[in-house]
Amino acid sequence: FQFCANDPEKFADACELAEPHCDGVDLNLGCPQVIAARGHYGAFLMEEWERVENIIRTACARIKKPITCKIRVYESIEKTVEYAKRLERAGAKIITVHGRRREQRGPLTGIASWDHIKAVKEAVSVPVFANGNIQYLRDVEKCIEYTKVDAVMSAGRSPFSLIRFLAI
Repeated sequence: FQFCANDPEKFADACELAEPHCDGVDLNLGCPQVIAARGHYGAFLMEEWERVENIIRTACARIKKPITCKIRVYESIEKTVEYAKRLERAGAKIITVHGRRREQRGPLTGIASWDHIKAVKEAVSVPVFANGNIQYLRDVEKCIEYTKVDAVMSAGRSPFSLIRFLAI
């Protein structure tokens, strides 16, 4: 299951409800959509590191299944790496890095930074999944070769597309 949240107790409650029905719970810290801004979740928590850490720690203390996170990057590679390290210390068991900044959406989508993803992979000990710039199987191969990530997540633009994890 993947949830967006901004309240540690509510997220932990949701995790407890989901735990019997899943292999893990993902905290979406990467949603850049207007609804996430209105609800104050997703990528709009990027400036609230202590809150995010508390959300992860609280859920990790309440369930046995792994808590994972999906993030967007900061302009600075160093700041992105520090954010990922803090998520790992808080208990995240996998970190998926979407290599675009929060403002890179819609007509401003642009190219995802595999350099940011590579730097996170080199800095943390938990598995790292890459996301961004994946259109074809060859893109998966090139991304894994360049970033050394553990897997690649790809999602199409259609509401009927599937999110899939591809590991080589």
